Amino acid sequence: KGRYELHGGAIFEAGSHDTSTAHEGGQNYIGDQLWFTEPFQNMPAVLHTLNTYNNADFMASLATTITTNGFQIAQEYAETTPSSIVQETIAWIAFETGSGTSTGQKYIVGIDDNGIANGVDNVEYIIDYTSVGYETSPDLVAAVIGENGPDGAWARGSGTFSNTSQGVFAEEDQEKDPERSHVSEPIAWVAFES
Repeated sequence: KGRYELHGGAIFEAGSHDTSTAHEGGQNYIGDQLWFTEPFQNMPAVLHTLNTYNNADFMASLATTITTNGFQIAQEYAETTPSSIVQETIAWIAFETGSGTSTGQKYIVGIDDNGIANGVDNVEYIIDYTSVGYETSPDLVAAVIGENGPDGAWARGSGTFSNTSQGVFAEEDQEKDPERSHVSEPIAWVAFES
């Protein structure tokens, strides 16, 4: 936990949050407000995940309303029906966007929303990192950082993965309906040379 600087100057901040706040697909999103220890220069890329498994039902995490000062975070159960909602620990890392090198390893951090429906039944969102010049596929983590669609979604690799790009879908569950179409969602990603 805390705020750090990579060799090369990129800033990141990490933390965790215990919460029983949960978002259900079709409902307005209201998460717990978290604040950074100090503001970022630009909106950071926030990656997040559940660190605990206190509820045996399906559950993910969702970070939204990201600004240079903070963001909202909650559990996400989309259109599934959990038997109960209990407190879980959500870990998060906020990275300053941009690219560079740290201890000789190339990295890129970004955020984008291409405005095109990117559910599994739609078109994959392509993260293009050609400009970084990776020789092999990097170690990449991506996360949905918005709630444009009412059904809930999380980032999932689409199968496209190389030294120049990674494809990502806004994945939906199929609990209440079989379709997996989803509107465009903002995606945050961090890729480090492997």
